[in-house]
Amino acid sequence: FPVTIAPGKEIEIPADNVEKILTAATMQSVMKAVAVLQLPDIAFTGKDGNMYIEALDTSPKSKAPGVSSDTFAVNIGETTKQFKVIVKPDNIKLLHGDYTLKISSKKVLYLQGQDVQYWIACEDTSVYNG
Repeated sequence: FPVTIAPGKEIEIPADNVEKILTAATMQSVMKAVAVLQLPDIAFTGKDGNMYIEALDTSPKSKAPGVSSDTFAVNIGETTKQFKVIVKPDNIKLLHGDYTLKISSKKVLYLQGQDVQYWIACEDTSVYNG
């Protein structure tokens, strides 16, 4: 069930987080790819010095031999960290706008817009190696 009332206690994002700007245009293109390609996951990935937001299928069946799965990725900047945090598209219902995105080693996404904040729990299969 979604939380509709903010908790009485502020959620702290550790200092070792990854921080990037996530534009409305980037988020819109990823959500469109999710719908068109019928992909069940969105991943924020740090690898090879870059950070990506991806629409993909992370299920074990998508990795089976002979199974091909479409993906869509947008480079959103550089990072020295290695991670792949996964969220379900249904959990990312954002007001239109640009956001400051923080990814915590605790596998929580924090998005801060002009007048709104979101905390989104990542899937259990997420990995954050820092």
